[in-house]
Amino acid sequence: SGVKLDVPKLQQAFASDKPELQASVSKAVMSIRYGQYDQALAELQKLAGTPTLTEPQKQVAAALMEQVKQLAAKAPPKPPK
Repeated sequence: SGVKLDVPKLQQAFASDKPELQASVSKAVMSIRYGQYDQALAELQKLAGTPTLTEPQKQVAAALMEQVKQLAAKAPPKPPK
């Protein structure tokens, strides 16, 4: 796909944070892995909007959101069910 996702950077940035933030990171990562980009974006937006984030955490979350948006734009549309 040509889009490089910085998933390890996201996981490192939140490795020692609150369990609920780590859970959010895990959900986003799983969604990305399964090509569910809209769900991944929703999780990342929730994460990025957390008031207690450090500046580096915000930057990593924002960067990954951009990468996921690029991936979603390149992904073939899912066939209707």
